[in-house]
Amino acid sequence: MNNEDKNKSIVKNKLGNPTYVWQSGQERRLKLIEKYLVENQSNIVVDLGCGVGAYAHAIHKKKYSVIGLDIDKERINEAKLKTKAMNNGEFIDFFISVGELMPFANNSIDAIILNEVIEHVDNEKMVIDEIDRILRPGGIAIIFAPNILFPFETHGCYIGKKFIFRNIPFINWLPKIIRNKLVPHARIYSKKNITGQFTTDNLKLQYHSYVFPGFNNLERRSKVLAKFLRWSTYKLEHNFFAQFGISHFMVVRKKQGKNE
Repeated sequence: MNNEDKNKSIVKNKLGNPTYVWQSGQERRLKLIEKYLVENQSNIVVDLGCGVGAYAHAIHKKKYSVIGLDIDKERINEAKLKTKAMNNGEFIDFFISVGELMPFANNSIDAIILNEVIEHVDNEKMVIDEIDRILRPGGIAIIFAPNILFPFETHGCYIGKKFIFRNIPFINWLPKIIRNKLVPHARIYSKKNITGQFTTDNLKLQYHSYVFPGFNNLERRSKVLAKFLRWSTYKLEHNFFAQFGISHFMVVRKKQGKNE
C-alpha cells in the first residue's frame, strides 16, 4: 500500500462500518434508546450516521417518525431499498447529509441518535452546535461513543501502511500521539472529554454510563458462551469495572430556558 492508497483507505475507514445484521447487541442498544425516547415523549427522531438504516427501521417499527442521515450515498440508497422491500406502506426519509450541516429547521427535532458516530465526523464542535440548533427545547441527543479504557481497539489499525481490521488489545492505552498514528480514522474518548464536549450553554448532560459489547461475533460460534459473557459483563456496568466498557452511553438534553 503506497501513501496515496493509505490516504484513500483512511478516508474509507473513517466512515465506520454500518450494522448489517440485527443481533442481541443491537437489540439491547435499541432498548436503551427507546427508554429515553419514551421518557422524553419524542416523536420526530433523527438517526445521524444511519448507515444502511438498521436502527432507523427498528425505531420506526416502534411508531416513531424517523429520518436517517448519512454521508455515504451507497448506504443511503441501500437504506431506501430496504424500506421499499418492506412493502407494507411504511416510509422513512433518508438523506445524504453531514452532521455539520443538517437539513432541519431550528428547534424542530425531538431526539437525535449518534450511535458510534461522533468519533468519525470531521468537526465535533460543529456537529454539537448543529445538534443544539435542531433540537427543540427539552429535546435529547442519545450518544454511544468509544471508550478509551476499553482494552481493545475495535476500529482496526494501521501497522505501517498495512490495515489490520480486528480487535487489537491495548492500543487505546498508548500515548495519544502513538495511538492516533495507528488509528487515524477514529477518535476515542475519556469520560471527561466526551461529557465535556456535550455540555454547553444550551446542552445539559442528563445521563452517562458505560455499556459492554453484545459479543455478536462470538454468538455466531457459541450462543451459550456469548450469553454467559453478556450476563457477566452486563453486571459490571453497575460497579467499578463499568469504566472499562466498550462505549460511553450518554443522554444530553437541550435546556428549556436560560435559567435551567
